Amino acid sequence: VSGMFKSKTWKIKKIEANRSINSNSKKRTGHFELLIKSY
Repeated sequence: VSGMFKSKTWKIKKIEANRSINSNSKKRTGHFELLIKSY
């Protein structure tokens, strides 16, 4: 995904997400999301 937004106009930040689709709360760690902004 980050390869699609290599241009200098995009700001990409990787953050840790404390959530999961699964209802098991013990599986809610270790997931990352990419924030992609144009400003």
